[in-house]
Amino acid sequence: MEKPGWVTNRRPSLRISELETNIKEQTRILEFSQAEFGDQQGTVRTLQKSEIDLKSIILELETSVENLKQRVNYQEDYNRRKNIRITGLSESRNGDTWEQTVIEVSTLLQNKLQLPPMKIERAHRLVVARHGGQEGQRLLVPLLRVVPVLVYAMVLLAVLMW
Repeated sequence: MEKPGWVTNRRPSLRISELETNIKEQTRILEFSQAEFGDQQGTVRTLQKSEIDLKSIILELETSVENLKQRVNYQEDYNRRKNIRITGLSESRNGDTWEQTVIEVSTLLQNKLQLPPMKIERAHRLVVARHGGQEGQRLLVPLLRVVPVLVYAMVLLAVLMW
Protein backbone atom coordinates (compact mmCIF):
# COMPACT_ATOMS: atom_id res chain seq x y z
CA MET A 1 0.00 0.00 0.00
CA GLU A 2 1.28 3.35 -0.96
CA LYS A 3 1.68 6.00 1.66
CA PRO A 4 0.47 9.56 1.16
CA GLY A 5 3.02 11.98 -0.21
CA TRP A 6 3.58 13.76 3.06
CA VAL A 7 4.46 10.49 4.72
CA THR A 8 6.89 9.35 2.04
CA ASN A 9 10.50 10.23 1.97
CA ARG A 10 10.09 12.78 -0.78
CA ARG A 11 11.72 16.03 -0.26
CA PRO A 12 9.51 18.71 1.32
CA SER A 13 10.41 21.29 -1.33
CA LEU A 14 9.12 18.97 -4.06
CA ARG A 15 5.86 18.52 -2.20
CA ILE A 16 5.54 22.30 -1.70
CA SER A 17 6.19 22.82 -5.40
CA GLU A 18 3.40 20.36 -6.26
CA LEU A 19 1.03 22.13 -3.87
CA GLU A 20 1.92 25.53 -5.36
CA THR A 21 1.30 24.18 -8.86
CA ASN A 22 -2.00 22.72 -7.71
CA ILE A 23 -3.00 26.00 -6.04
CA LYS A 24 -2.08 27.96 -9.19
CA GLU A 25 -4.17 25.59 -11.32
CA GLN A 26 -7.12 25.87 -8.94
CA THR A 27 -6.70 29.68 -8.89
CA ARG A 28 -6.68 29.77 -12.70
CA ILE A 29 -9.84 27.63 -12.84
CA LEU A 30 -11.51 29.85 -10.21
CA GLU A 31 -10.55 33.05 -12.07
CA PHE A 32 -11.91 31.58 -15.32
CA SER A 33 -15.15 30.60 -13.56
CA GLN A 34 -15.45 34.06 -12.00
CA ALA A 35 -14.86 35.74 -15.37
CA GLU A 36 -17.45 33.49 -16.99
CA PHE A 37 -19.88 34.20 -14.14
CA GLY A 38 -19.28 37.95 -14.56
CA ASP A 39 -19.99 37.66 -18.29
CA GLN A 40 -23.20 35.77 -17.55
CA GLN A 41 -24.24 38.42 -15.03
CA GLY A 42 -23.70 41.07 -17.71
CA THR A 43 -25.79 39.04 -20.14
CA VAL A 44 -28.56 38.67 -17.54
CA ARG A 45 -28.57 42.44 -16.92
CA THR A 46 -28.75 43.09 -20.67
CA LEU A 47 -31.62 40.62 -21.05
CA GLN A 48 -33.47 42.14 -18.09
CA LYS A 49 -33.14 45.60 -19.63
CA SER A 50 -34.32 44.24 -22.98
CA GLU A 51 -37.28 42.59 -21.26
CA ILE A 52 -38.26 45.89 -19.63
CA ASP A 53 -37.95 47.68 -22.99
CA LEU A 54 -40.01 45.01 -24.74
CA LYS A 55 -42.70 45.11 -22.06
CA SER A 56 -42.90 48.87 -22.53
CA ILE A 57 -43.22 48.44 -26.30
CA ILE A 58 -45.91 45.76 -25.84
CA LEU A 59 -47.85 48.06 -23.51
CA GLU A 60 -47.65 50.90 -26.06
CA LEU A 61 -48.80 48.56 -28.84
CA GLU A 62 -51.70 47.25 -26.74
CA THR A 63 -52.74 50.84 -26.01
CA SER A 64 -52.45 51.68 -29.70
CA VAL A 65 -54.55 48.64 -30.66
CA GLU A 66 -57.21 49.62 -28.11
CA ASN A 67 -57.28 53.19 -29.49
CA LEU A 68 -57.60 51.84 -33.03
CA LYS A 69 -60.46 49.57 -31.96
CA GLN A 70 -62.25 52.57 -30.47
CA ARG A 71 -61.67 54.58 -33.65
CA VAL A 72 -62.99 51.73 -35.80
CA ASN A 73 -66.06 51.44 -33.57
CA TYR A 74 -66.57 55.19 -33.83
CA GLN A 75 -66.35 55.03 -37.62
CA GLU A 76 -68.76 52.08 -37.72
CA ASP A 77 -71.20 53.97 -35.51
CA TYR A 78 -71.39 56.77 -38.05
CA ASN A 79 -71.43 54.60 -41.15
CA ARG A 80 -74.37 55.52 -43.38
CA ARG A 81 -75.42 51.89 -43.80
CA LYS A 82 -76.66 51.96 -40.23
CA ASN A 83 -79.07 54.81 -40.79
CA ILE A 84 -82.80 54.32 -40.86
CA ARG A 85 -84.94 56.81 -42.75
CA ILE A 86 -88.43 57.06 -41.33
CA THR A 87 -91.23 59.00 -42.97
CA GLY A 88 -94.63 59.76 -41.54
CA LEU A 89 -93.56 60.33 -37.95
CA SER A 90 -95.24 63.62 -37.13
CA GLU A 91 -93.62 66.37 -35.13
CA SER A 92 -95.44 67.93 -32.18
CA ARG A 93 -96.70 71.50 -32.49
CA ASN A 94 -94.08 72.87 -30.07
CA GLY A 95 -91.34 70.98 -31.89
CA ASP A 96 -89.68 67.85 -30.59
CA THR A 97 -86.38 67.78 -28.82
CA TRP A 98 -83.98 65.17 -30.09
CA GLU A 99 -84.42 63.26 -26.81
CA GLN A 100 -88.17 63.05 -27.40
CA THR A 101 -87.61 61.93 -30.98
CA VAL A 102 -85.15 59.22 -29.88
CA ILE A 103 -87.69 57.93 -27.34
CA GLU A 104 -90.43 57.96 -29.98
CA VAL A 105 -88.25 56.05 -32.48
CA SER A 106 -87.22 53.50 -29.83
CA THR A 107 -90.87 52.94 -28.94
CA LEU A 108 -91.75 52.56 -32.61
CA LEU A 109 -89.00 49.98 -33.19
CA GLN A 110 -90.03 48.01 -30.11
CA ASN A 111 -93.80 48.13 -30.70
CA LYS A 112 -93.98 47.71 -34.49
CA LEU A 113 -91.02 45.35 -34.99
CA GLN A 114 -90.68 43.77 -31.53
CA LEU A 115 -86.97 44.64 -31.50
CA PRO A 116 -85.09 44.80 -28.23
CA PRO A 117 -84.13 48.26 -26.99
CA MET A 118 -81.08 49.51 -28.84
CA LYS A 119 -78.81 52.45 -28.49
CA ILE A 120 -79.84 55.40 -30.63
CA GLU A 121 -77.50 58.32 -30.29
CA ARG A 122 -79.64 60.91 -32.03
CA ALA A 123 -82.38 61.44 -34.59
CA HIS A 124 -82.38 64.16 -37.25
CA ARG A 125 -85.41 65.58 -38.98
CA LEU A 126 -84.77 66.28 -42.65
CA VAL A 127 -86.95 68.34 -44.95
CA VAL A 128 -87.51 66.57 -48.28
CA ALA A 129 -89.42 67.58 -51.40
CA ARG A 130 -92.61 65.66 -52.13
CA HIS A 131 -94.75 65.36 -55.21
CA GLY A 132 -96.58 68.56 -56.05
CA GLY A 133 -93.90 70.82 -54.57
CA GLN A 134 -94.91 70.19 -50.97
CA GLU A 135 -92.29 69.74 -48.32
CA GLY A 136 -92.38 66.72 -46.07
CA GLN A 137 -90.27 65.55 -43.19
CA ARG A 138 -88.15 62.49 -43.00
CA LEU A 139 -86.40 61.28 -39.89
CA LEU A 140 -82.80 60.07 -40.17
CA VAL A 141 -81.78 57.80 -37.28
CA PRO A 142 -78.19 56.53 -37.00
CA LEU A 143 -78.12 53.34 -34.93
CA LEU A 144 -75.14 52.21 -32.92
CA ARG A 145 -73.94 48.59 -33.18
CA VAL A 146 -76.44 47.33 -35.72
CA VAL A 147 -77.05 43.60 -35.60
CA PRO A 148 -77.70 41.69 -38.87
CA VAL A 149 -81.37 41.09 -37.98
CA LEU A 150 -81.83 44.83 -37.84
CA VAL A 151 -81.04 45.18 -41.53
CA TYR A 152 -84.16 43.16 -42.35
CA ALA A 153 -86.08 45.07 -39.71
CA MET A 154 -85.16 48.35 -41.40
CA VAL A 155 -86.60 47.10 -44.68
CA LEU A 156 -89.76 45.94 -42.92
CA LEU A 157 -90.08 49.26 -41.11
CA ALA A 158 -89.74 51.14 -44.38
CA VAL A 159 -92.57 49.02 -45.81
CA LEU A 160 -94.76 49.55 -42.74
CA MET A 161 -94.18 53.30 -42.74
CA TRP A 162 -94.65 53.68 -46.50
